[in-house]
Amino acid sequence: LYGRGHWPGAVAVGVDDGAFETWAGALLPDGPVVVHAEDPEQAERAWRRLRRVGHDACAGGVLDAPAGAERLPQLDAVDLFLPHGQSPWQVVDVRTSDEFRSGHVPAAVHWELRHDMDRRVPSGLDRARPTALVCEGGYRSRAAAHLLRRAGFTALGNVADGMPGWRRNHLPLATGAPSDPR
Repeated sequence: LYGRGHWPGAVAVGVDDGAFETWAGALLPDGPVVVHAEDPEQAERAWRRLRRVGHDACAGGVLDAPAGAERLPQLDAVDLFLPHGQSPWQVVDVRTSDEFRSGHVPAAVHWELRHDMDRRVPSGLDRARPTALVCEGGYRSRAAAHLLRRAGFTALGNVADGMPGWRRNHLPLATGAPSDPR
């Protein structure tokens, strides 16, 4: 839903994922929340689950994206790979440090999805250059996109098949500890 079109400033926290409460509690602002859902039943599930993490003030829900909706293009891992550094994408990996250390896209910048991400946007990234967000399955990277957009990044893409897509296509992996992204 988020990739097809969403309200400006929206945070992607998929209600049908088991980690909904964790990420809603960490990433949604305090105060009233408006739910964008595919149908009334999904909206009701979101409201019920939001109340579990203290978001009692649901301001309402919408089923359609607005005219001129923001979009987050969905990429496949192979879209990032071009030989000899010819890819236009800079890659931001939002997985945990342990996940990153075990294998990541070469030259990826590590920026772990956490509640304080907006206070620590990675330095050294070009806000005008196409930026691909990657995690293990596309959920955390999609959730992190609004933070980079709010920080002024203009061309974002979500790697929907994540690192499994990278590994499945036998693309090169780098290993090692992440550097401090600030």
